[in-house]
Amino acid sequence: MKEGTGRKSNNDKKKVLFNNRIIFPVVLVSGILLIAIGFFLILRTPKINIKYSGDQMNEFWSPEGGEYLTVRETLPKGIYDITVKYEAVADLTASILYVPKSHNTAYSETPTLSMFSKELTFNVWANEVLEEFQVRVKSISEEQTYFIVDSIEIKTSRNSYIYRIFRFILALLLILAVAVFVAKRRELSKYSLQIMGLGIIVFIASIPIFTRFVLVGHDLNFHLLRIEGLKEAFLIGDIPVKVQSNWSYGYGYAVSAMYGDITLVIPALMRVIGFTIQTSYKTFIFLVNLATALSAYYCFIRMSRGKKSIALLATFLYTCAPYRFCCIYIRGAFGEYSGMMFLPLIFLWFYEIYMGDIEDESLAKKYILPVIGFTGILQTHILTCFMIAIFMGIFMIVMWRKTFRKKMILHMVYAAGWTLLCNLWFLVPFFTFLKEPLRVHVDNGYSTDLQLFGVSIAELFAQHSSGNAYFNWAYMTNLGSRMSMPLGNGFVILLICYAYILWNRKAEKKDIAPGLLAGLGLLSAFMATNLFPYDFIEKTLPFVSKFITRVNVPFRYITTAVAILSIFAVFFFGVIEKEIKKKYILLIFLITLFISADQSLEYLYKVLYNGPIKVYYDDNSLNSNDLVGYEYLYENTDYHIIQQTNFITSEDVSYEDVQRTANRFYIKGINTGNNPKLELPLYYYPGYVAKADDGTKLTIDRGTNNRLRILFDPGFTGNVYVRYSEPILWRLCEVISLLSMIAVVYFEIKRRKALSHNKA
Repeated sequence: MKEGTGRKSNNDKKKVLFNNRIIFPVVLVSGILLIAIGFFLILRTPKINIKYSGDQMNEFWSPEGGEYLTVRETLPKGIYDITVKYEAVADLTASILYVPKSHNTAYSETPTLSMFSKELTFNVWANEVLEEFQVRVKSISEEQTYFIVDSIEIKTSRNSYIYRIFRFILALLLILAVAVFVAKRRELSKYSLQIMGLGIIVFIASIPIFTRFVLVGHDLNFHLLRIEGLKEAFLIGDIPVKVQSNWSYGYGYAVSAMYGDITLVIPALMRVIGFTIQTSYKTFIFLVNLATALSAYYCFIRMSRGKKSIALLATFLYTCAPYRFCCIYIRGAFGEYSGMMFLPLIFLWFYEIYMGDIEDESLAKKYILPVIGFTGILQTHILTCFMIAIFMGIFMIVMWRKTFRKKMILHMVYAAGWTLLCNLWFLVPFFTFLKEPLRVHVDNGYSTDLQLFGVSIAELFAQHSSGNAYFNWAYMTNLGSRMSMPLGNGFVILLICYAYILWNRKAEKKDIAPGLLAGLGLLSAFMATNLFPYDFIEKTLPFVSKFITRVNVPFRYITTAVAILSIFAVFFFGVIEKEIKKKYILLIFLITLFISADQSLEYLYKVLYNGPIKVYYDDNSLNSNDLVGYEYLYENTDYHIIQQTNFITSEDVSYEDVQRTANRFYIKGINTGNNPKLELPLYYYPGYVAKADDGTKLTIDRGTNNRLRILFDPGFTGNVYVRYSEPILWRLCEVISLLSMIAVVYFEIKRRKALSHNKA
């Protein structure tokens, strides 16, 4: 036996030596050669820059209207900017013509050329060589419409090469990942249950992205505009951005100051590289689903103390909850479903400090979980902060014996302090804007109508969904005409089983956690319904009402119900393993899984079969004035007249030329009289600065319709540069936050090293 073992060991050593000396260098050199060849082939693709004047294009007229056609061209692979300059008295449309070779030869919008504008640029993604390529401009109306096309320019986009190179590298990395996975399959086999389980969960949650279209959620346009605004900020160097310049036909919107953008960085960078909006958005959904599943599993495996199957079931219940799917694919509620990535980390922190020994110095210094968790919630969905504060507060009061201990209070204060420092860069501008008279302070009427807007009990426990994508606010209506928002009947099965155990007094009295979690989960679900006494609370406890109605619509409380009941599921199986036989535990497990899988998959396919769809390639498909409530505009702003007034207005001011890049203006040759004022097509917000060439700051304030107005001294002459520039205080907060983040990571690494040293 020993001799055989030694021979096997020698063979293994020879195999490893062969792999290190031969295979690895061969693979490495081959990879470098492939990358070099790929770069060479991509970079040698010629750049295209063709411009047609109106006289150079074929112009056709017919009773239905006119159209302009460019000369047929052959375009190599890449991304192209198509710029149309025109004059029209009615809206036009632009489209491309080419010889299709496959189903995805080219991607392009069919954008509308507004009569209020004179220029539009749209993109074409050529996935193959485009033969007989033409651009066509014609009237939308069937009646003959007068218009002139001054020029059409076809130009290789600035990111065409980097886009193709990045795709090529991603393809190589994917091949490499598969090869490593196959090579390491024996080492990974011990994690096969986790890999398969999490893979299936993420796949199910992402099924709707494997289509050629996008499901149009209620707020999807709003959040895609946020991605585009972040992309534009990256391109002009406004980092971190507070006022995104692409909104409201270029007037800008303070969405980044009021709504954190951290989770949107990846799709925004993908847009900078050159990926379509659709690809960037779907990648974002996939990554959120993956991060949510990993976060949930990490939380539940710790709470279940290593029980993989229970942790995976709870992860499925959480990640594939029907309401979460509703937020992603029907409501388009980016913030709400992104915030669900971080909820498990907050609950895991609570679990560890309440179930563990707070006197343990290692645990008392563990700030990484609350900092990441609360930072994620603050940066994605502030309304979720109000919801978790309610249930954390109730939990802390119920567990008062553990809560009101010196070490516990100090730990919470330190965790809150580090979280505050790490988010100072966001919170200080946020509260600065919040002090302004914005529309967000105007009562939207939700607080008085929450009783009406809640879901019914019938809806909360519906096994099958309606497939309707629009929420019907009417009280008297059948469920088929309402957006389905069930809680998840897997939770119902577990709650019924737990009630049976309690009824028969099988559960230990000292095991308070499952009962407390079940109670909090049911309370959260109850607060989502139209039966919760919001009207009564408003009359008797107005302060409490003001806090619990911050969520605007009560069905948002399903989010916290799903999170709490997912943790309850972990504790439930921990209880019943002491009470009933294994075969009954397995039966409950399988029934819960089957009911949940049926409900979740049916929900997804009902939406796929019945929901509205759209294709998004570039930002021309987005309505830049769809601000969803217009909450971050100043009060009394008339947002309906923006496009028609997208020009500079002045009083007693003359100027020679204007250069504009996003929300930056350079106005040359200014001469003023006795009462000079100048208004730009920008919404005023704190942070805008106007400077003369000599560096002198000019006074700015809110002008007509809350536009940015510049006030000059009488007789001013010179040039003026206008841009958004953060105050020094905000920059200082950014430095403090960055240093705080580094410190939190440093202390966590130090804590882990000390912990491993003590174990050794």
